[in-house]
Amino acid sequence: MAARQLLGVSREDLAEAAKIGVRTLASFEMDGPGTTLKTLEAVQMALVTQYGVQFLPEDEKQGFGIRFPRGHFGAPEKRHRPPRNAKPKSKPKPSKS
Repeated sequence: MAARQLLGVSREDLAEAAKIGVRTLASFEMDGPGTTLKTLEAVQMALVTQYGVQFLPEDEKQGFGIRFPRGHFGAPEKRHRPPRNAKPKSKPKPSKS
């Protein structure tokens, strides 16, 4: 969930990228019962292939980690994707004064 939120990706978009249901992703994020290895792999693969996240393995000195795409936090337009159903903003009409 933290990676998804830091990326600015909606639950619906990540579920679609992982080819799983939104409820399945919600349950996975809340460490719900019945979470399978298949779900974990689908979510991880979507984060890697669709969003450029790297998962860093644990070693003798440090725990596991997550690396985000270069420049991600310096460029807000890369963090936030509009919702899939968002309507484009219309330009205001010029006034006739």
